[in-house]
Amino acid sequence: MLPTAKLSDGTCSVRWKRLWSQDYADGAQRLSLDMAASLPARVSFYLSATLLSKPNDVSAAAARYSDLTTWRTGCNQAKQCEFEVNASFDQEGVDVMITSRGEVSASRQ
Repeated sequence: MLPTAKLSDGTCSVRWKRLWSQDYADGAQRLSLDMAASLPARVSFYLSATLLSKPNDVSAAAARYSDLTTWRTGCNQAKQCEFEVNASFDQEGVDVMITSRGEVSASRQ
C-alpha cells in the first residue's frame, strides 16, 4: 500500500468492507465498539505508523463509530510517507479505507 521500489509513487487505496451481523448476531454492538477503539493501536503496530491527527474518544456505546485519521510511516528506504484511514463501524459491519498521501517533503518532516 505504501511506496516501494516497485511502486515508487505509492498512489494506492485499499478498502475493506464486511458485514458481520450474520456472524455475530448477539455481539455486533460490542464488536463494533471493540474494533473502533482498537483500530489506532492496530494501525500503529502493524504498519509501524505514528498517528498525526487527534483520535476520537471512543469510550461509550453508540450505534455507529467513524473516524478519519492521518498517519506517518517509513517508506522507500529512508523516506517518510503519510496515509489516511477512514473507518466506520456499526452493528451491520465494518468499512475501512486506507489511502496513501505519498511521500512527505523534507520541510514537513
